[in-house]
Order: sequence, then structure tokens, then C-alpha cells
Amino acid sequence: MPDSQLTVSDLFIYPIKSVQAIGLEKAEVEQRGFTHDRRWMLIDENGLFLSQRKHPAMALIHCQLSDSSVNDNKITVSAPGCQPLFINTPNASAPQVTGSVWGDDCLALDAGEQASDWFSHYIGIKCRLIYMPESTQRQVDRRFSQQGDITGFADGFPFLLTTEASLNELNNRLDQSVSMLNFRPNIVIRGAEAYAEDQWRRIRVGEVTFKVAKPCSRCVMTTVDPQTGRKMGKDPLATLAQYRKTEHGVIFGQNLIQENNGFIQLGDKVEILE
Repeated sequence: MPDSQLTVSDLFIYPIKSVQAIGLEKAEVEQRGFTHDRRWMLIDENGLFLSQRKHPAMALIHCQLSDSSVNDNKITVSAPGCQPLFINTPNASAPQVTGSVWGDDCLALDAGEQASDWFSHYIGIKCRLIYMPESTQRQVDRRFSQQGDITGFADGFPFLLTTEASLNELNNRLDQSVSMLNFRPNIVIRGAEAYAEDQWRRIRVGEVTFKVAKPCSRCVMTTVDPQTGRKMGKDPLATLAQYRKTEHGVIFGQNLIQENNGFIQLGDKVEILE
């Protein structure tokens, strides 16, 4: 299909790792990914990150960004049965703590006791909210990146791209269709053929050029219903495994690394460069 027909149909960020998505009309690409994307994370008493894999109710935690400034990372969180909580971004004097995400130990700032109590009450285990400061540089897996490519608390890469056609093709195989939010992308593309993204190596989206680093391997988190915060069963992962199993695992979507900073907005043209 001609590149001219490829456009951006959705943009998402997840300010706190593994909580609800926020849909955007326009997003800024920075060194770690989209502005505000996964700069916060919840950790248990051993410093290990929490996610919907073990705590599916995290899907119902809503995070709202402050409107006061594009660089203001103040957030308000809410969840069923809990009063909303306003959380200030920790400053340099906040206690430092190490948060571990997929083997990467990241120095972070603790968001305080009130936030810890709120999340511990909702999730049901003792946990703490931490924030990644600018001084923490989490290197992307060097097998797929260059030195200096960094990300926030995402699983491993600054961006995840999916396409509408690939989701439609999967849903045609399922008894019960799933939402794109089951796959938690940052950028969704309209106009491509199903799984065309598997062949892309470099793309330009709006004013930003991306390297397509590797396919995204999927896990049990795709089986959590983003609307209910409950696991739905074995699908869509089980069905995907029947025809999308590769050396990288069961794949859906592509991980990206940006080559420059800039802005992306809904409707932007997508060009396949390689």
C-alpha cells in the first residue's frame, strides 16, 4: 500500500508504568520517548516493578497530568473505591531509591508516604511510587540500539508501534475481539496491511525519524481487559501464539528508537524509509 495512505490514528502515553493509557492529539518526542511516558513506576518492598501481569487491577488506575506546564510532571491519580490523590514530582532532595525493571536497576526518587499508602491500599500489597529524574540514564538493550539510546520505565524501548490492520486481522480470529489498548502502544498506524510493520526498518512519522529496533514480544498482560481490570482467559495471547511465534517470542507490534526529537500528531503522514 502506498506510503501516502499511512497515517497516525492514535497516540498514547502511560505516565505511570502499567496504569491506564492517556490518549493524545499531539505528543512530543524526547530522549526517553514521549514526554511524560513511563517516568513513574510502582515497586514492591524488594524494589521490583509492579505490573498488570500480577496485579491486573492496575489497569483501572487513572492518571491525569497537570495542565500548568508542558514540563510539569505533577499528576493526579484515581481508582475505583479510592479518593483522588494529587502527587508532586519529587525534587532533588527526595529520598533516592533503586527500582528494578527487567534486570535494569534504576536510581529514582521516592514520591513519599501518602502516595505509597494510596497505591498499597488499592493494589493490596505494600508498594512505593518512584520517579525517574533526568540524571538517570537507562540504556536500551545494546543488541538493538546504540550507546546513548535511553528509555524511561518502559519494558525496554522508548516507543511501541502497532497498526490497525494487524489488530483487525487478529480480532477476525478471536471469539471475542480485543482493544488496541490490550497491547499498550504509543503510536498506532492506519492504512498499512496487516503485519506490514514486520518489514519496516526505518520510518518517518511527522517530523521524527525512527529506527525499527525489534518486534515486541507479548506476554500474559495482553489478556487483561483494560476496561474491567480482570484477566479475560488465555486470549488474545493463545491465538497469537498459533501463528505469530518467532525467535523473539509471540510478537505483535514493533519497538522503535527515535533518531531525532520533535512532535507527532494525529493524522500525520507515515513514510517507510527502509
